[in-house]
Amino acid sequence: LAAHFEVRGEQVLLVDMLSQGILEKKQHPTRVIGSILIKGGQCWFFKMMGDAPLVAAQKDAFTDFLKSVRIGSASDSASTPSAAPPADTEEKPKDKPSWKVPPGWQEQPASGMRVGSFSVVGDEHKADVSVIMLSGAAGGALANLNRWRQQLSLPPLAESDLSAQTEKIPMADGDALLVDIVSESATIAGKHKARILGATIVRGSETWFVKMNGEDVLVEKQKPAFVDFVKSLRLP
Repeated sequence: LAAHFEVRGEQVLLVDMLSQGILEKKQHPTRVIGSILIKGGQCWFFKMMGDAPLVAAQKDAFTDFLKSVRIGSASDSASTPSAAPPADTEEKPKDKPSWKVPPGWQEQPASGMRVGSFSVVGDEHKADVSVIMLSGAAGGALANLNRWRQQLSLPPLAESDLSAQTEKIPMADGDALLVDIVSESATIAGKHKARILGATIVRGSETWFVKMNGEDVLVEKQKPAFVDFVKSLRLP
């Protein structure tokens, strides 16, 4: 899969590739996410490569990292790319939200764009849970649903399909929009389908995303806990 997105006026090419089988001495298929950015006569390459479930879980963090990169012109004496300093990050909320962590969820360090991060351990695999805030509409409900569908190698949907693919979760100060999508093929270790639970919450000029990504059966089993977690959120 290949797609373009814009970072500060520059077109960035993002490719996402999955091996057809399990490579030698590996337990999972190998996945590569790569990006090419052309700036000031220079071509920059960014790549993440590893076990497919882990790389898939980190795709959002990878794209967020790309959006944080600053690159000078070719004439700059120091044109090496660098991540934006924390003080210059507009997407970080001023105050951290509060939540009630479900039993069995293990809180992890919240790095990058993540405000919250958790892992959920199953019999064979882990599921990853992230809480992220972006300014503005962040593309809207349909764009985000299709972004998650792309991560599971599913075709995009039309606006007319949106209501049938979403449900509302009542919260203390409004509603969250929930999507539940499953890959068509076994993309995890060649024998498990992948599943994404995603909740979108629009509050004023901010859009919050809560996402669980992992093996189909584990994520389905954790759906009630995921919904309870979303309901427990108190946003700043």
